[in-house]
Amino acid sequence: MKQAKLDDTAEDRNKLMEDKLRTNDGKLPDPKTLTAWTNNFSNIPEFTFGDLYNYLVGKEDYSEENLRSFKSLLGFKLFRDGHVIDLKYCPLEKNNFCFFKFKVKPTERAKTEDGQATYNGFTILKSSGEVHAAFCPCKGGSDGCCRHVAAVLFDLQATVSNNLMSTCTSGKCEGRKEVGIVTEKDPVKPHNFQPGLSSFDSSSMREKLRRGLQQLYPQSVAIHFLPKPEDPDTPEPLVKEHITNDANVERFETVENVTVYTMKEYANIFKCQNNIDNNMDISEDIVESFMKFLSVSESQCDVICSKTVHQGSSQLWFDQGSGRITASNFYRCAT
Repeated sequence: MKQAKLDDTAEDRNKLMEDKLRTNDGKLPDPKTLTAWTNNFSNIPEFTFGDLYNYLVGKEDYSEENLRSFKSLLGFKLFRDGHVIDLKYCPLEKNNFCFFKFKVKPTERAKTEDGQATYNGFTILKSSGEVHAAFCPCKGGSDGCCRHVAAVLFDLQATVSNNLMSTCTSGKCEGRKEVGIVTEKDPVKPHNFQPGLSSFDSSSMREKLRRGLQQLYPQSVAIHFLPKPEDPDTPEPLVKEHITNDANVERFETVENVTVYTMKEYANIFKCQNNIDNNMDISEDIVESFMKFLSVSESQCDVICSKTVHQGSSQLWFDQGSGRITASNFYRCAT
C-alpha cells in the first residue's frame, strides 16, 4: 500500500518508525540504539531476487513490466554506478529479524535536501530473506520503496547472488566486497615528469594530466577538479551557421538502449511473475510458457555477438552460455 509523504514533524516521523518496527512478535529496537554493526556478511539471510521482486512489485513505479526490465530502473543504475556506500549489517539475538543500515550518494546534487552528504536509512529483513520494512529520509522514502532503497536491495541481492562474502583467501568471510564500483590497478604517471625541475608551466602540466586521465581513466574523480581548457571566443553567428549547415555533419547516428539478460535472470523474473516455487513440480505447460517467455531481439543478439567475440576472455561469454545448450553439446546429444 502506498504511504503518504510525511510532513517534517517529529510526531509524524515517530509514528512512521513505530509502524516500521512493529512485528507480530512485538516491537523491534530503534536502529539508532544498535551497536553491533559489522561489515561481516557471512551470516546474513539468503536474500534472493524473488524477495526483492515481491517487496517492490505493485508499489509506485514498480510494475511487473518494468521489474522485468529492472536494469533500466533508476535504483539499479544507482547500484551499478556505485552510489551505495557503507552498507552494514546488524543481527538481533534470539530474533528472526536483522537490520541493514546504508548510505546512498545523491544522483544530481552534491548534498541531500537537508544538507547531508548521503541519504542514511535502514532496511529490515526477516530470517527467511523477506523484506519486512525499509526507510529512507528522502522526500519519497517514507514508504520504503524509493530509488535509494531499491539500489540498496539490488546491492544486497548481488552480494548474496555472487557470493561476495568471501575473501581472496580460503578462509571464511572477513568482510564484504563493494560491488558496482570500478577500481583501477595501475597509478597514472604523467609522461616526462621531472620533479627536480625548479620551474615549469603549471597550467600546461595540469592540462597534460587532464588529457592523460581522460584518455586512460575517464572515470577518475580527479578529472572533475582539474580546470578545463578555455575555448577560444567564436562569434555566435558563426557558431550558429556552422552547426545548422548539414555539410558540416560528418555522420548521423541512432543510439538504442539494449539490455541483455542471462538465463538465470530470465528464470528469476518468470518465477516471480508466475508465483513458481522451487519445490513445485514443473508441468509441460509451464515449460512451454517459459520457452515462449524467452525472447531475444535482433539488437540483443548483435550485442551478445559483439561482446563475446573473444569467447573465454569475456565474462559475458560464460554468463550467456550458462543455462544454454551450446553448439558443441548439442552435437554430442544429437549424435
